[in-house]
Amino acid sequence: MMNKSHEKYGEDGSISELMLLYLKNQKIGYIHSIFKSSLNIRFGENLIHISGDNKGLTCFGCCITGKKIKNIILNADIDDIVIKKGNNLLFYTNSGVREIDILKLKKVNLKIENIKISEKILEEIFGHLKNINFEEKTGIENKEVIKWLQDGISEESQRYLTGRGKGLTPSGDDILVGFALIQHLCTGNVELKCGDLTTDISRQYFKAFNEGYTNQYLIELFSGNIEKSICNITQIGHTSGYDLLFGIFLGIKKFLKWRK
Repeated sequence: MMNKSHEKYGEDGSISELMLLYLKNQKIGYIHSIFKSSLNIRFGENLIHISGDNKGLTCFGCCITGKKIKNIILNADIDDIVIKKGNNLLFYTNSGVREIDILKLKKVNLKIENIKISEKILEEIFGHLKNINFEEKTGIENKEVIKWLQDGISEESQRYLTGRGKGLTPSGDDILVGFALIQHLCTGNVELKCGDLTTDISRQYFKAFNEGYTNQYLIELFSGNIEKSICNITQIGHTSGYDLLFGIFLGIKKFLKWRK
């Protein structure tokens, strides 16, 4: 009989404040979905996302080293039990227990309210994005998106775009998140209301947005190296990164029109 191991991780990496909030008072979860370099765990009514450190921090997740997440993924299956014991997440896999000490991960604040924008920054971002051929890069017909968002996000535009497109985060959802971020930053509160029309993962992104959080790469777009941030965002998913950027592009275009 093969001996089962018990490996503990947590010295390197980061964790979002929202993930810690989601884990509060939770004890038992299960693996919801597994990808090449990340996975999602269902705890109560929320998903948490665990990825390698080269993927950027999601608003409801944590990052550990690529080697460590790969070790978990190779030994884990959908519906495997995950126990939260104290400050540790214990994965009960077919080859033993894998443990993440979340207390040792660097806590990161990914609140949207921390983003500082100016017309100058928006124009700089727009200047980079206008050179992207979104028609080729996104996963949805651009003309229809432009038509539905020309007056900003409405209940009708949300019902049309939510869940539209392929993948675990359909293109319409990602575009809505990108556009909603700009509309929220420029004009005030926006709520993504149609999570019941889409996938579990998109629904979680909508919920996190409504709670005031977004992903690390999107926050860095407004505060760091714009070109590098755009490059990082384009690496998200198959078309998800470009879909997010298309939403941001349309949002900035509309906002700058309002200002001029």
